[in-house]
Amino acid sequence: MSGALIVHTIHKWNDTISSFQVFNNCTYTRVYKDNNFAGGCAQYAGNVSYVGDFVNDQLSSFRIGAARYNC
Repeated sequence: MSGALIVHTIHKWNDTISSFQVFNNCTYTRVYKDNNFAGGCAQYAGNVSYVGDFVNDQLSSFRIGAARYNC
């Protein structure tokens, strides 16, 4: 893997996220419906004003990095 990678399991915001912003060259985001990076997955580039119906208010974990990684 190249570039910065932020990996996080959501607690306070679990199943409530509809949009997000990225900073500091962390351009690509991969989100998961379940904890520990499991379940349905979606990918985004840059800031996202709406994550889409597939994962809206269903996100439980995510990875943010400077490089794109496939689900």
